[in-house]
Amino acid sequence: MSILLLKLKKKIRNIPFIYGLFKGAKFLKNQLFINHPKMLISERKIFRKIVPYLSTIFDVGARYDTDYIDISQGRSINYHLFEINPKFFKLLRKNISKFKKEKIFLNNFGVGNEEKEVSYYLNSESVLNNFSNKFESLFTKKLIIKTLKKYISENSISQVDFLKTDIEGFDYFALLGLGDHLLNINFVQFELGIGAPLKNKFVKGEDYLALFEEKFSFYLICDELNPIFNTIKDKVDLISFGKEDIKHITKIQSTGIGFNVLAIKNDFNISNIDFSIDKYNADLYDRELINNIYLV
Repeated sequence: MSILLLKLKKKIRNIPFIYGLFKGAKFLKNQLFINHPKMLISERKIFRKIVPYLSTIFDVGARYDTDYIDISQGRSINYHLFEINPKFFKLLRKNISKFKKEKIFLNNFGVGNEEKEVSYYLNSESVLNNFSNKFESLFTKKLIIKTLKKYISENSISQVDFLKTDIEGFDYFALLGLGDHLLNINFVQFELGIGAPLKNKFVKGEDYLALFEEKFSFYLICDELNPIFNTIKDKVDLISFGKEDIKHITKIQSTGIGFNVLAIKNDFNISNIDFSIDKYNADLYDRELINNIYLV
């Protein structure tokens, strides 16, 4: 993307009304021509490496993707897919019909930390109202969210090996709704969404880490679309980080850049997995941000 186009997009974001119209037009286009990108190359690469250790997978915010099944079919894995958007769910049901021999469980509801009916904002594909003006909030539906803790209990699921959440800033609440089950999952991938209302404050990066009670190690997925990984993206799978790096990660997120995190249980031995892991490097990422005009 050219520097001129990046500057233009930044200016548009600073004008709420214009940005709202832009997003509204984009929403209408997406409703007419549904076209979400497939899973990132880096995510598929990491998933392939951990597949041999998986027997039950939870995909929260599956949309209509079947990447996980495509990669791991034929291994007798139980796939539990969760998608709140009725339109996406209809496409998901159609797309999984080709997997005749796989054990796939479809769930047309959202996931959170309580069971209730919520407003689902079609424009942002989220249950969070993050819009800058009323025009953007017009596209809503009343839909149901449930907790994974109750789902696990009702379906007598003894073990979840891999959990992925990608639900547009609501990931923290999906993880919170697992209760103690979260600490029994070996691999947890989530989008590090911050800023959602949480009682008398807003969700921070530290809140995610606290859920895991120091029983997990944390890694940023070094994806090909994130500009801060430009110099290392072809060499490294994961970037290890800890509490001391959260403030800097938040600084980067304030520029509009997002992160996917892979949390791995500490008592799971990853020495046999061919991960290429690097350490968090704040100075390097700052230089990359400046080179991409995200920071001034």
